[in-house]
Amino acid sequence: MMRPTTMTALAAVTASLLWTSTTVAQTFGLDDNPSAPIGWGPPPVGPIPGFGAENPFGILTAGYPPGWAPSPVIVNFCRDSDLLGPSVIVQLFTPLGNYDDSLSSNTVMAATTRPIKLRFSVDRVTSGVPGSAVASQVALNQQPSDIFSTTDRFVSPLNPAYLAMTTAPGYGGPLPAPIAYAGPRNNLLRDDQTFGVWCGVPLPCPPPNVTAPVIGPGTHDNIDQYDAQLMDPTGAGTNAGWMYFTMYPDEAVSLGISAADVYDVAPGWLGTMVGFPFAPAAILGLGLAGGPDSIDALIMFDNNVRGGPGFGGPGAEPNVDCALFSLAPGSTSLAQYGLDASDVFYTNFTTTFWLYAPSANLGLVPSPGGQPAFQPDNVDALEILYHCREDLNGNLSVDFADILAVIGVWGPCHGCQHDLNDNGSADFADILAIIGAWGACPP
Repeated sequence: MMRPTTMTALAAVTASLLWTSTTVAQTFGLDDNPSAPIGWGPPPVGPIPGFGAENPFGILTAGYPPGWAPSPVIVNFCRDSDLLGPSVIVQLFTPLGNYDDSLSSNTVMAATTRPIKLRFSVDRVTSGVPGSAVASQVALNQQPSDIFSTTDRFVSPLNPAYLAMTTAPGYGGPLPAPIAYAGPRNNLLRDDQTFGVWCGVPLPCPPPNVTAPVIGPGTHDNIDQYDAQLMDPTGAGTNAGWMYFTMYPDEAVSLGISAADVYDVAPGWLGTMVGFPFAPAAILGLGLAGGPDSIDALIMFDNNVRGGPGFGGPGAEPNVDCALFSLAPGSTSLAQYGLDASDVFYTNFTTTFWLYAPSANLGLVPSPGGQPAFQPDNVDALEILYHCREDLNGNLSVDFADILAVIGVWGPCHGCQHDLNDNGSADFADILAIIGAWGACPP
């Protein structure tokens, strides 16, 4: 199914409202209402209010609790499947045009041995462990549209030993423990002010040390998709590189597919291919526990031939490609294996998934089984963050060679590791970042 991508007047209004104070060029999406959809009719009908943004399997009843509510920008200006950026909206058309639940560009890592940290967002009812940045932002009613980072470091997903693993289908158990630090284990990386979103007050949100109004129905935007790359760096209204995404259960079930199937979109493509997933749920080890799963956060590493069957590619290649992901509350695999909606999992597409980053290593509160009735902490979006990312050549030192590396790619730099402040360009600000981190960089 292919539909034209256009910048409508509505999209232009949204773009002018968002990013009014932004200094970074990144892509994000906001959370809608998967279990009681907000419809989208022709003018002047507009959006039809509904209930709850964090209830993907329709388990809860109306009125429980007030924090489960649609993002106000979605209610007023755009739809869940719109990807937002500094000046345009990329309309990522899911098959029915409504809901996508996770987003990833193709993630390219310069060094397969370099440790990484995780960037992540959380939902409106996440609490975080005491003393963590998540908990601090919860106390200020600001957590739904912040981006946090782990303080723990994790082995590269492209570690050859990880890529080579094989075992029985389904859950394969935990991977080796990360390089952990004592403490609450998350920091605030991007405050919601960065994205120009709503926090119960006129744009932009308050600073991270100021209390926002209490979260209520439709008061606060909730970032549930995030990528450090700007999907549309030219302003053409479409994607410049490969994109990968999953759908909410509502739309997936109506099409007879799984919300754990991963779909892809080729560069410059203006629609999606129905029935041609990049990776069916089973190849990730999902949907095998007797009920549905839903991927709600994704990082894709498509390492060899790009693209799935809809675009002439092989799709996910076992023991070659890999992905990190989290599962939405209510996913059957969480209950089957006693896992959490705030855990991060790894797959090398051999019909198995492993526990990559336990909730405790993200500074989040575990809720084994991930059932919404327990109001679990929930990872809503994922992206990687290089440990000691200023060490561009991986020599374990931030030095003059890294300055030369930035100069070597000077200028527009779509998603490259040299863009240390994520503003879409390798420039003097990145040199200043290197100087600020000068010295040894232990593994």
